[in-house]
Amino acid sequence: MKKINVLGIDPGFDGALVLTDLSTLKYWKMPVSVEGKTKRIDHEAVFKILISVGPHVRVYLEKPVSFGMSPRGAFNYGRGYESILVALRTAWMKVELVEPAKWTKVMHEGVSKDLKPKVKSIRALKKRYPHLVSALPTNRNGALYDGPVDALLIAAYGLQSEDVGDF
Repeated sequence: MKKINVLGIDPGFDGALVLTDLSTLKYWKMPVSVEGKTKRIDHEAVFKILISVGPHVRVYLEKPVSFGMSPRGAFNYGRGYESILVALRTAWMKVELVEPAKWTKVMHEGVSKDLKPKVKSIRALKKRYPHLVSALPTNRNGALYDGPVDALLIAAYGLQSEDVGDF
């Protein structure tokens, strides 16, 4: 059986892109450029990543939810999100938008509901895909970064949610 690669994208400055078939993975930190005091998602760098993964990849992108963000934060997040969409369109890649509540409901199944969302994601990853944990980046204290964890779980959700073989 042919392995199918899915690209999961956790948007945002601390987000990531993860390409996986759930046996191996490759990740990229979200490319961010800084102009003065302004941070922006670098759509050209995102485009180069997309081109490197090839055209026959199903892409799952977390749909934006501005709940709990300040107006400025929501604006900046939306601007970055649009940069990712522009890169996807330029690369002629089909993308499935998935709401955070939808993918977390599936991927956090079996994890205590009393935990904070980011902790739930790390626990879910360690429970479901322990063989992939060591392939993700950690900080100096050995803690996993949220962006790659969420991007991997978004990709895993995509692989489990439908027949990704139909392009």
